Amino acid sequence: MITNWAETSPDQRLVERITQLTEGRSDYWSFRKDARRQGFHGLIRYPAMMIPTMQSKLLEIVRAEHAGVRRVLDPFMGAGTMLTEVMEQGLDFAGYDINPLAILACKVKAGPFSTLDLKQRSDALLAQIAADTGRSYEASFDGMAKWFSKSTSIGLSRICRSIKQVEDLWTRQFYWLCLAETIRQCSNSRTSTYKLHIKPNDEESSNLASTIEIFKNTVSDNVSRVIVQNRLFSESGVIDAQGKYSGSLDINFQDVTTLNSDQVPEKFDLLFTSPPYGDNTTTIPYGQFSYLALNWIPAADICQSIPLNINKNTHSIDSASIGGSLKNSKIKAESLFEKSESFKEFFLGLGDEKSSHSKRLSSFCFDLHKGVEAFSKLMAPSGYMVWTLGNRSLAGQRVPLDKIVFELLEHHNIRRVAQFVRPIPSKRMPNRNKSSNTMDTEIVIIAGA
Repeated sequence: MITNWAETSPDQRLVERITQLTEGRSDYWSFRKDARRQGFHGLIRYPAMMIPTMQSKLLEIVRAEHAGVRRVLDPFMGAGTMLTEVMEQGLDFAGYDINPLAILACKVKAGPFSTLDLKQRSDALLAQIAADTGRSYEASFDGMAKWFSKSTSIGLSRICRSIKQVEDLWTRQFYWLCLAETIRQCSNSRTSTYKLHIKPNDEESSNLASTIEIFKNTVSDNVSRVIVQNRLFSESGVIDAQGKYSGSLDINFQDVTTLNSDQVPEKFDLLFTSPPYGDNTTTIPYGQFSYLALNWIPAADICQSIPLNINKNTHSIDSASIGGSLKNSKIKAESLFEKSESFKEFFLGLGDEKSSHSKRLSSFCFDLHKGVEAFSKLMAPSGYMVWTLGNRSLAGQRVPLDKIVFELLEHHNIRRVAQFVRPIPSKRMPNRNKSSNTMDTEIVIIAGA
C-alpha cells in the first residue's frame, strides 16, 4: 500500500505511476523472480546490496515525470548498484562512500574499460602467477596468521606481485577486485556472515593451490561479466569503442557528515540511496567485511585521498562511519528532539539515556541528520530523493527510521511525496541476538526538493 502526500501535479502523477504498478500485486516491489545480478552487479559480494531491477524501475518512473533529470547522487553508494543503473540510462553520477573497498568496486564499474584484450591479459597474468615460485609475503598486519594459513598467504602474495606489474590502472583495479573476492573465500573467516568469525575446526582451510584456483575462477567469471556489461552499455549507446562512458562520473571517498556544498560544483536532480539501517557495529559491519582484503590491496591503486589509517584495525572503518562515535550522545539526542518527534518519542521510550542502545541510536541519527542537512543543500529545485530504508530492532523495539528520515527531511524543507513497503524475499542479515527480529521488509520513501 502506498502512503500518499502528493499535492502538486508532478508528485501526483509520480504516485499514480507507482500505484498502477502495484495494484493487485502486493509483492511487486520484492522482485522475487527478478533480483538477478548480471553484468557489473555480480562483480563482488558486498553487504546489503540494492536490488538492481527495483532501483532501475524507480529511476525510470521518476524520470518520466522529471524530464530534465541529468545528475544523480548516491551518498551511500556501496558497491555501486545505482552507479551501474544510472550509467545504463546515460545520466551523470556522483557517489560517496567511506569504505575504500566500495570505492574500488565503483571505480572498476566506472571504467574506462576495454574487453578487447582483457581475456588475453588475464591469461598472461595467470601464467605469470603460475611461474612465481617466491615464498615471501606481500602483506603484513596484526592478526594475519590468524586469518590466513601460511600457504594461503604465499598464494595471495604471488597473485599480488603479478597484479602490481600490470601497467594499466583500470586493469589493476579489476584484478584487485577479483582478489578481494578471492580473499573472502580463502581466509579463515566464515563466509556465512559479514563479521569476522573464525571457521569451525571441521571446515577445510585453503592452501596455495586452492587460493590460486579461486582467483583463476573469479577472474574468469568477472571477465565474462565485463563482456556482458560492455554489450549492455554498447546497446544503450553510452560508451565508446574504448569503453569510456559518455556522461560524467565522480566517485569520491567522503564522510558525508563533513560534506560541504561548496565541494559540489553543480546541484543534483535526483538522490537515490540506501543508507545503513543503524550504526555499523551492531547492524552490518561493512568495515569488518572489507578489512582483510584492504590489507592486501594498495590504497594508492584505489584512491589517492584515502587516509592511511582508515583500515588500521577491524573496526576503524565502522567507527568512522555514521554513528561510529558515541561521544556526547546525550547532547546529540537533545539536538534532535526539535527536528524529529518520532526520534524523541522512541529515544525517551528506551528509558536509560546512558545505555548502549540509547547512545548508538542518538549517535547514528545525529550523523544521519548531518548528512540529510548536507544533501538538502545539494538538490536542484524540483528534484526528488528516493530512500530505501530498513526499520531495524533495538532493545526489542522497531526503530521508526522511515518516520525519522521524513521528519529530518521536512526540517530542511524537503517535502513528503510518497512511501511504500517492499517485502524482502530473502536477505542475508547479520546474526541477531534473541531480543532482535530480523527485518523482512524495507520502506521506500520519496521526497521532493
